[in-house]
Amino acid sequence: MLFGSANLLALAVSGALTFLLPRLLTIEGYGYYRLFILYGGFIGLLHFGLLDGALIRWAARPQSRLRADLSGSMVFLSLEHAVLLAPTVVVVVSLYPSRRWLAIALVLYALVWNCTTLGQYALQASKRFSLLSAVTVVNPALLLVSVLLLQRWHRLSISSLIAAFVFSMAASGAWGWFGLRHELNLASLDLRRVWASASFHIRLGWGVLLANAFTGVTIALDRIIVSATFPIRAFAIYAFAANALAVVNTVILSVSRVVFPYLSDGVSPETRVRAYWWGEACLIGLWAISLAGYFPMQWLITRLLPNYLSSLPVLRLLMLTTGMTAVICILHTNYFRSALQLKRLLLGCAGGLLAALALLAMARRTGQLSMMALAMMGAIGLWWLLNELLLQPLTGGNARNLMRTTLVCAGCGGWFIFCSSWANRVLATGAYLALASLWVLLAYRNVLRTVPALTVFPLASVGLGPSE
Repeated sequence: MLFGSANLLALAVSGALTFLLPRLLTIEGYGYYRLFILYGGFIGLLHFGLLDGALIRWAARPQSRLRADLSGSMVFLSLEHAVLLAPTVVVVVSLYPSRRWLAIALVLYALVWNCTTLGQYALQASKRFSLLSAVTVVNPALLLVSVLLLQRWHRLSISSLIAAFVFSMAASGAWGWFGLRHELNLASLDLRRVWASASFHIRLGWGVLLANAFTGVTIALDRIIVSATFPIRAFAIYAFAANALAVVNTVILSVSRVVFPYLSDGVSPETRVRAYWWGEACLIGLWAISLAGYFPMQWLITRLLPNYLSSLPVLRLLMLTTGMTAVICILHTNYFRSALQLKRLLLGCAGGLLAALALLAMARRTGQLSMMALAMMGAIGLWWLLNELLLQPLTGGNARNLMRTTLVCAGCGGWFIFCSSWANRVLATGAYLALASLWVLLAYRNVLRTVPALTVFPLASVGLGPSE
């Protein structure tokens, strides 16, 4: 089972780091750390689509193609990063010697991130989800241990924290590659074949890379604009609210890794359509339940992080976006990819990006962080709507389906905002969960009646599916 003890541990560790780091660092220090995480994430795009193309190719016939391509893909990635990034480091160190450590950290992070992701894609394509789950939990666990040790030794600083972050990812990636050692075949490498295979994967995956870039920029655009136009303390407050959703984001990432291999594995169009509506019902239902997590987080922030109390209005609004974000990342993206509808995928991503740019530009004029979060919620909603319209030929959706999801999200979101204003958190939690659960069950009762046993299909519930 995918979400076994390893994934529960990953969620717990991610939650601990969410509250531990802001408590140990100054507000400015935490802001600069989140800046590194924010912009460092985009440097992973330097694989130019190789990873996405490899995943598409491997998902259909993982056993034969993994052994033929995996070693060559690793060699190509290493050579490519050496050629591209080594001159960059020399230039940055020459012009900005005080930023030497940051340039080196970014270069190492790019190489580590791409190599680690290549290994995770290989595990994902071969459906070795137990090992993938274990690898997933090692990264935050090592970071947590490193942070505690650095704090105990009085060595915790921005530079040491970033070094620990890169080290943790490298160690988790190494574990994944150790599990893939039988698929490696370095002795018989042919550089011409490596180049041909890498070129093919890049041609196959560049569209997905572009869509992923659009997706990543759109989802992070509010933080990008806040980091560029607000003071560092304001960015730290906003970034903390966004990072408080780490548990939800971990669930989204883990489930999205499960979905694509199954959709690419000879699933009939009829089953895909049924699975889509099962998946939407389950994701929206889980989102509605997850909103109740705001109340214990509010208590923790009040008790442990009083300097971040101003993040609560932002956190409430950002939590409302996670339901449709999950549908976009798990259902929309994977259905477009499995049907090879990359043009529609890119069109949806571009529409979401344009909506976010327009709404965030208007919100920026107010100078209020809560308005930035509200604009992001509107942009995610418009992106979801555009994707739903583009997917109708694949899913058989209609205006009734759109109205149902919209009413469920609006009803649960409005009731959540109302309950979050209550002084009694326990009463607010119970009242919210009771009415929201009833609302979801009533709205999706016809869909949920047709859901098979939870172990039959991975989309029938979040994260459930056969292990490796």
